[in-house]
Amino acid sequence: MDFSVDGRLYYTDSNIGLQSSLDGICNPSLSIVIILAGTNDIGQFTSSFGSTNYNIDAQQAVYPIIKLHKTCLNSVDDNGINKNIHTIAIGIPSSEWQVMNQDATTLCNDMNKALQQFSSTENRVSFIEVQIWEETIELYRFPISI
Repeated sequence: MDFSVDGRLYYTDSNIGLQSSLDGICNPSLSIVIILAGTNDIGQFTSSFGSTNYNIDAQQAVYPIIKLHKTCLNSVDDNGINKNIHTIAIGIPSSEWQVMNQDATTLCNDMNKALQQFSSTENRVSFIEVQIWEETIELYRFPISI
């Protein structure tokens, strides 16, 4: 059954989305999925807020991203055996929007903390923080165990 949160529609149809893709890749199966998500979510959540009206629940904002990771972690083969897929949660990078909107910066930081916390509770999820400054990309690596 499809559902919506704050006007955002989420589909649960197994014929579309990540689960369908995971089911369609069989031989060889996936061992790792890299997920970078959230930059558009930050824009959507903060575009109608001023620079001092931060009242966005980061847990609600990060929920769809964590759901993607859990979809991978819980993916099973045709025999019902867990595929043992690992995921890498790429932190949400800084952006020009965050320079212009403090709420966006705060939400980004809060969402990244939530992703990092989630990854610390799942042995098959690793978090990598990304910081982008002008044309330089710096990766801060956290231990990845595969």
